[in-house]
Amino acid sequence: MIHWLTRRPTLGGLALAVAGLTGVFVVLVGEAPGYAHGATFYFLLAFLASVSPAAIAAQVLGGQLLVGSLLLVPHGPPPIQLIPAVEGVILTAELLSIMARMDTPFESHPRNDLRRAGFSVLIGAGVFEAVLLASPFPGPTGLLAVGLASGACVGIAALLATPD
Repeated sequence: MIHWLTRRPTLGGLALAVAGLTGVFVVLVGEAPGYAHGATFYFLLAFLASVSPAAIAAQVLGGQLLVGSLLLVPHGPPPIQLIPAVEGVILTAELLSIMARMDTPFESHPRNDLRRAGFSVLIGAGVFEAVLLASPFPGPTGLLAVGLASGACVGIAALLATPD
Protein backbone atom coordinates (compact mmCIF):
# COMPACT_ATOMS: atom_id res chain seq x y z
CA MET A 1 0.00 0.00 0.00
CA ILE A 2 1.18 3.53 -0.69
CA HIS A 3 2.87 4.84 2.43
CA TRP A 4 1.43 8.37 2.56
CA LEU A 5 -2.13 7.09 2.27
CA THR A 6 -1.81 5.29 5.56
CA ARG A 7 0.25 7.82 7.51
CA ARG A 8 -0.48 11.31 6.18
CA PRO A 9 -3.75 11.23 4.22
CA THR A 10 -4.78 14.81 4.95
CA LEU A 11 -1.49 16.38 3.88
CA GLY A 12 -1.21 14.17 0.80
CA GLY A 13 -4.80 14.84 -0.19
CA LEU A 14 -4.29 18.55 0.26
CA ALA A 15 -1.14 18.52 -1.91
CA LEU A 16 -2.93 16.64 -4.68
CA ALA A 17 -6.00 18.88 -4.40
CA VAL A 18 -3.81 21.97 -4.82
CA ALA A 19 -2.06 20.36 -7.81
CA GLY A 20 -5.42 19.51 -9.36
CA LEU A 21 -6.81 23.01 -8.80
CA THR A 22 -3.65 24.50 -10.27
CA GLY A 23 -4.08 22.37 -13.37
CA VAL A 24 -7.75 23.30 -13.71
CA PHE A 25 -6.84 26.98 -13.36
CA VAL A 26 -4.21 26.72 -16.10
CA VAL A 27 -6.68 24.97 -18.41
CA LEU A 28 -9.28 27.70 -17.82
CA VAL A 29 -6.79 30.53 -18.32
CA GLY A 30 -4.98 28.88 -21.23
CA GLU A 31 -8.14 28.26 -23.25
CA ALA A 32 -6.39 25.76 -25.52
CA PRO A 33 -6.90 22.00 -25.72
CA GLY A 34 -3.21 21.23 -25.19
CA TYR A 35 -3.30 22.63 -21.68
CA ALA A 36 -5.59 19.83 -20.52
CA HIS A 37 -2.84 17.34 -21.41
CA GLY A 38 -0.22 19.50 -19.68
CA ALA A 39 -2.37 19.84 -16.57
CA THR A 40 -2.96 16.09 -16.45
CA PHE A 41 0.76 15.44 -16.79
CA TYR A 42 1.45 17.98 -14.03
CA PHE A 43 -1.04 16.24 -11.73
CA LEU A 44 0.58 12.89 -12.45
CA LEU A 45 3.97 14.38 -11.58
CA ALA A 46 2.52 15.62 -8.28
CA PHE A 47 1.09 12.17 -7.59
CA LEU A 48 4.45 10.58 -8.36
CA ALA A 49 6.12 13.08 -6.01
CA SER A 50 3.66 12.15 -3.27
CA VAL A 51 4.79 8.54 -3.57
CA SER A 52 8.48 9.25 -4.16
CA PRO A 53 9.89 12.50 -2.73
CA ALA A 54 12.72 12.37 -5.28
CA ALA A 55 10.14 13.42 -7.90
CA ILE A 56 9.35 16.75 -6.20
CA ALA A 57 11.92 18.45 -8.44
CA ALA A 58 10.12 17.05 -11.50
CA GLN A 59 6.80 18.37 -10.12
CA VAL A 60 8.29 21.84 -9.73
CA LEU A 61 9.85 21.76 -13.20
CA GLY A 62 6.60 20.50 -14.73
CA GLY A 63 4.66 23.28 -13.00
CA GLN A 64 7.12 25.90 -14.19
CA LEU A 65 6.86 24.65 -17.76
CA LEU A 66 3.06 24.58 -17.57
CA VAL A 67 2.79 28.13 -16.23
CA GLY A 68 5.68 29.42 -18.33
CA SER A 69 4.09 28.13 -21.50
CA LEU A 70 1.20 30.53 -20.89
CA LEU A 71 3.67 33.42 -21.05
CA LEU A 72 4.83 32.36 -24.52
CA VAL A 73 1.40 32.14 -26.14
CA PRO A 74 0.61 35.05 -28.45
CA HIS A 75 -2.45 36.87 -27.17
CA GLY A 76 -2.29 34.77 -24.01
CA PRO A 77 -3.52 35.85 -20.62
CA PRO A 78 -1.90 38.84 -18.93
CA PRO A 79 0.99 37.62 -16.77
CA ILE A 80 -0.61 39.03 -13.62
CA GLN A 81 -3.41 36.46 -14.02
CA LEU A 82 -0.87 33.67 -13.62
CA ILE A 83 -0.08 34.45 -9.98
CA PRO A 84 -2.56 31.84 -8.63
CA ALA A 85 -0.93 29.18 -10.81
CA VAL A 86 2.54 30.17 -9.59
CA GLU A 87 1.30 30.01 -6.00
CA GLY A 88 -0.30 26.60 -6.66
CA VAL A 89 2.94 25.11 -7.97
CA ILE A 90 4.89 26.44 -4.98
CA LEU A 91 2.28 25.31 -2.43
CA THR A 92 2.09 21.84 -3.96
CA ALA A 93 5.87 21.45 -3.75
CA GLU A 94 5.95 22.74 -0.18
CA LEU A 95 3.19 20.38 0.97
CA LEU A 96 4.90 17.44 -0.72
CA SER A 97 8.21 18.30 0.94
CA ILE A 98 6.53 18.57 4.35
CA MET A 99 5.01 15.17 3.78
CA ALA A 100 8.42 13.78 2.83
CA ARG A 101 10.03 15.22 5.97
CA MET A 102 7.29 13.72 8.15
CA ASP A 103 8.20 10.25 6.89
CA THR A 104 11.71 10.46 8.31
CA PRO A 105 12.59 8.51 11.45
CA PHE A 106 12.71 11.77 13.42
CA GLU A 107 9.44 12.85 14.94
CA SER A 108 8.25 16.23 13.72
CA HIS A 109 5.09 18.27 13.70
CA PRO A 110 4.14 20.16 10.55
CA ARG A 111 2.94 23.33 12.31
CA ASN A 112 6.13 25.33 11.70
CA ASP A 113 6.51 23.75 8.27
CA LEU A 114 3.04 24.90 7.26
CA ARG A 115 3.87 28.44 8.30
CA ARG A 116 7.07 28.32 6.26
CA ALA A 117 5.10 26.95 3.30
CA GLY A 118 2.79 29.95 3.51
CA PHE A 119 5.76 32.30 3.56
CA SER A 120 7.26 30.48 0.58
CA VAL A 121 4.07 30.98 -1.40
CA LEU A 122 3.99 34.68 -0.52
CA ILE A 123 7.65 35.14 -1.39
CA GLY A 124 7.32 33.23 -4.67
CA ALA A 125 4.29 35.30 -5.69
CA GLY A 126 6.11 38.47 -4.61
CA VAL A 127 9.16 37.64 -6.70
CA PHE A 128 6.95 36.85 -9.71
CA GLU A 129 5.14 40.17 -9.26
CA ALA A 130 8.42 42.06 -8.85
CA VAL A 131 9.75 40.58 -12.08
CA LEU A 132 6.51 41.56 -13.83
CA LEU A 133 6.74 45.11 -12.49
CA ALA A 134 10.40 45.41 -13.47
CA SER A 135 9.93 43.98 -16.96
CA PRO A 136 9.11 47.29 -18.69
CA PHE A 137 12.32 48.93 -17.45
CA PRO A 138 15.42 48.83 -19.64
CA GLY A 139 17.95 46.27 -18.59
CA PRO A 140 19.30 42.86 -19.45
CA THR A 141 17.18 40.58 -21.59
CA GLY A 142 17.07 36.94 -22.51
CA LEU A 143 19.16 34.42 -20.63
CA LEU A 144 21.02 37.11 -18.70
CA ALA A 145 17.74 38.40 -17.25
CA VAL A 146 16.65 34.87 -16.37
CA GLY A 147 20.04 34.22 -14.75
CA LEU A 148 19.86 37.39 -12.67
CA ALA A 149 16.30 36.63 -11.53
CA SER A 150 17.28 33.04 -10.70
CA GLY A 151 20.30 34.27 -8.76
CA ALA A 152 18.10 36.64 -6.78
CA CYS A 153 15.74 33.76 -5.96
CA VAL A 154 18.66 31.58 -4.83
CA GLY A 155 19.91 34.46 -2.65
CA ILE A 156 16.49 34.89 -1.04
CA ALA A 157 16.24 31.13 -0.50
CA ALA A 158 19.70 31.06 1.14
CA LEU A 159 18.66 33.85 3.51
CA LEU A 160 15.45 32.06 4.39
CA ALA A 161 17.17 28.71 4.86
CA THR A 162 19.02 29.91 7.92
CA PRO A 163 18.10 27.92 11.03
CA ASP A 164 15.27 29.29 13.15
